[in-house]
Amino acid sequence: MKKEVSEFIKYKETPVISFDIFDTLLHRRIAPNYIVEAICSHVNEVYLGGLSSTSEVMQKRDEAYLEISQLNAERGLDFDACSTSFFKLWLEKLGIDPSFALSVEAAEVEKEILCSYPDPEIMAWIKELKEQSIDLICTSDMYLSKRSIIRILKALGYSPLWFTNIFVSCEEGYLKRTGKLFQHIVSSMKIPANNFFHIGDSSESDYIQAKKAGWNACQYLSSFERKEIRLQKFDLEHLQQDKYWSGVVLSQFCKHRDLEGNAAEEYGRNYLGPIYSIFLHKVYERCLEEGISKVYFLAREGYVLHDIFEYISSALCKEKKQITPIYLGVSRLSSMRASLTRISLRELTMFQANTREMTIKSLFAPLGIPQNQLEKICEQSECIGSEEILPPNYISWPPFQRFLDLLNKSVKPDTEQNSLFIEYLRGLGFFNEDKVAIVDVGWGGQIQDNIYRAISKEKKVPQVFGFYLGVNISAHQRKSKNNWMEGLLCDSETTHWFSRSFLEFVQGVETFVRAPHPTVIGYERNDFGLVEPRLKDEKTPSRQQEEKQDLILTAFQNGMRKFARLYSDFLKIRKVESKYLIPFANMLSDRVIRYPQTQEAKWITSFSNVSDLGSDFTVTLASQSNENNRFDLSDLKKSIWKYGYLSSGGKRFLAPVLSGYKAKSSYPPLGYQLMGGVVVKEPDPTKLNSSILFDNGLQGRNGLYLHARREHLKLTEDLRDFIFPCGHIDSFPLDKEGLLLSRIGFELAKISTRLYGHHRPTYDGLSLKELIKRSLLK
Repeated sequence: MKKEVSEFIKYKETPVISFDIFDTLLHRRIAPNYIVEAICSHVNEVYLGGLSSTSEVMQKRDEAYLEISQLNAERGLDFDACSTSFFKLWLEKLGIDPSFALSVEAAEVEKEILCSYPDPEIMAWIKELKEQSIDLICTSDMYLSKRSIIRILKALGYSPLWFTNIFVSCEEGYLKRTGKLFQHIVSSMKIPANNFFHIGDSSESDYIQAKKAGWNACQYLSSFERKEIRLQKFDLEHLQQDKYWSGVVLSQFCKHRDLEGNAAEEYGRNYLGPIYSIFLHKVYERCLEEGISKVYFLAREGYVLHDIFEYISSALCKEKKQITPIYLGVSRLSSMRASLTRISLRELTMFQANTREMTIKSLFAPLGIPQNQLEKICEQSECIGSEEILPPNYISWPPFQRFLDLLNKSVKPDTEQNSLFIEYLRGLGFFNEDKVAIVDVGWGGQIQDNIYRAISKEKKVPQVFGFYLGVNISAHQRKSKNNWMEGLLCDSETTHWFSRSFLEFVQGVETFVRAPHPTVIGYERNDFGLVEPRLKDEKTPSRQQEEKQDLILTAFQNGMRKFARLYSDFLKIRKVESKYLIPFANMLSDRVIRYPQTQEAKWITSFSNVSDLGSDFTVTLASQSNENNRFDLSDLKKSIWKYGYLSSGGKRFLAPVLSGYKAKSSYPPLGYQLMGGVVVKEPDPTKLNSSILFDNGLQGRNGLYLHARREHLKLTEDLRDFIFPCGHIDSFPLDKEGLLLSRIGFELAKISTRLYGHHRPTYDGLSLKELIKRSLLK
């Protein structure tokens, strides 16, 4: 195309290059009719109070367009209408004051800007042509006014000064698709037709009709954009039949389009971004339902979640309805120390999950008791030495019980940490609210339970809502009406197949959003007398092990943030309830956890899971590197993430067998009552915040958040000089092979659970048949 235009310019004294606008200068992330539906929904909500339906509003719009077009045709113009005229008639037909027409057009323009992006090659080429002082014009068949088109172009980086003129069909009265607009431009500019060269995407409107009018012309639309348009049309047709297809539309809208991007960042954007963004969308909705105005994101996973939530809330909030996210410096260790009054079975269970070495020394490491003191208590209780392995039944073993009794007498509650922790919470406005939300990845609500115990003696204790990506049975056992916990995407006490995949790799789901700072180990006063979190020393072995992964995690998280920014734009175009997006997130979790590609698995299996209860115990997410594509059953058994072990060794095709096999143990027997016999409680509805007030968010950006931000920006700078091993990362994450493997795994899981008499998995995703059809589009 460029060569053809260059040859044209050489032999013309006054050449004029004409560009189509949509699908040439600009491309949309979504089908054009989605924008029309969105603006009709906007009119219904804003001007009709939601009393009509989108389809009825669209019908009136079509009627108005046809009536004005007919009037124009009777005047000898082409059958077309301009927004400045037919929008007024449209509003009149709906019983709305037509003076709002300009506001409605401005809203549609804003949605067009949000959904569009410039063609980088065309933009660069236009700049080159302007340097050569070539006359450029825009030629578009469009119902939006010229003023609106200029605003769209300007917002997306095209200066109106680059173009000698911009011809829009609705204002000129003629269309490209009839050929009359080309003739009109020749008459208007008084330049011979063969001095024009038009470039556009449509074979009929931009090439054939331009040629018939005596212009030179070239059809331009890359194979990539051609496929994008087919996908958008396919998705819109399915969305009109099934609202749950919204997740696919969202993914298409937010997908990575820079073919030279960082592969790890691309993975974070296309694969992880949708999961965490949809989760936080649901968090926002739950906060509105409960009248919660402050949301506390628990360190360290909460740093990235805090940022994503800000993007989501900026799109969904209404005036004076802002929900404030606050990064809360807390951990299992710091909350346990603040809440500890006595070492009981509850604390022992917590300690036991912290180590694989069952010795008194490692078990009680979170308490920071000196070794000589432990040995003395062991000797007094006639228990084994502090570094000797405890027997399997140690909790009921009399010597250990004597040890525990003496330990409780020797170790006093850490009242200083409790008072510092409460003062820290007070400084963050925790006690100013009737209700607060706590947000974390999951799983048993242990930190939330510790927090609630630590503050239980305060005069005013807010009702606490724990909103988690997923929860297990422990959360149900711990929750109460005033200390509520719920999993918004995943719950171990359901039979959902796709969402339960989160529970098969909890360490990875947490690691993906880990902040680049050490864990919180307690609280202390700074030089200004204010209480702030105390972090583990950067030089500890466990933190140094973590730092090795901070760079790739930053790439993942930067991709998630980019997705969240576009997610925000998607919601600004048209509000979508999270329930219509969750099935897509469920299927994506299945793809990420059970069926990763080789490169993805190699990245993630190198990560370490680090304890945060006072020990330096670390474990990698796979038993060892599997780069030689060998398969060792003993290594598979030792691996925390067995699916990753298989895929990193090129054995992804075995994953369905593994998922089917694991189902018999992850789904309980039919005689087991789901919820484990726990009475399902509901949160106490009596505490209601009077209103959700606007907050500028500064409170949420406290010292620990700013520390995390600084570290994140340093790592982002380092990423510029780092090249990741770049495998192919699909822009649409539900690849055909992965979908087929997933279906096989689901069927094998149903067979496995039926044979062993267990609860059978239930399908909680989208239509596999339609997703496969979509993947076959070319």
